[in-house]
Amino acid sequence: VDRSGTMPNRILDAYVATRHADPAGAELRIIVRPECITPATEIKGRLMGPRSPYANTVEIAYPVREMARTDHVLLRVLIPEPNFWQPQSPLLYEGPLELWQDGARVEQIWLRHGIRTVQLGERGLRVNGQPCKLQGVGAEIFTETDARRWHDEGINLVLMQARDDTIELLQISDRFGLFVLGRIEQPHHWPRWPLACQRHPSYLGCVLTAGVDNVGARLAVPGLLAATPKIPIKDEGATNKQLLIAVAAGAGIGAVFLIVWS
Repeated sequence: VDRSGTMPNRILDAYVATRHADPAGAELRIIVRPECITPATEIKGRLMGPRSPYANTVEIAYPVREMARTDHVLLRVLIPEPNFWQPQSPLLYEGPLELWQDGARVEQIWLRHGIRTVQLGERGLRVNGQPCKLQGVGAEIFTETDARRWHDEGINLVLMQARDDTIELLQISDRFGLFVLGRIEQPHHWPRWPLACQRHPSYLGCVLTAGVDNVGARLAVPGLLAATPKIPIKDEGATNKQLLIAVAAGAGIGAVFLIVWS
């Protein structure tokens, strides 16, 4: 207990997941893991939106409601008639999440979430039930200026190297409507990198290079390559020009793309 009489506490982890979503309404779940949970531990917050750098929107605040607590606190947010995230119109809901302990606010973080569904089948990729043709660019690093320019050029996917220092770039791709494929070149980045990225609406999957044969052997499903969608990738600073096989983790094991450099 500190001098104010408040027990020290902090948020170890917090993220948003879509429980259910259709045009009529969406139910989001927020999972929060404080360092400790006592009867005097409270989680307060709200999500506001939708927001997009490409559109002026009327934002509404949606409060969070606690559902249960065990070793974590489970919260719910209900959004009537939600707006969905897609590359052409990357609409996001975001807002503050506060940890209160013994009547005092001890920490505040910012959450951001995009509501979307992704399916990959014989007829290609479908985002929120609609066909989506992918046009990609390869880059080792990028800025908000780059992301906006690519969006204006009709590019909706970026292929980048999966490293610890590139995870934060998904915040940019979330805002500016770019799907992300991470190129895994080191085995220790699997599955740590995709697990860290799958909370982002822009995360599509991982590319398995020749140097990660053990991962490819577990995930690449024989017989699927003949019917896989091809993604043209424009080189913009990336150095790896080999043909790559990408496994879209968000669409399930065996969802495979062929990457073709243009």
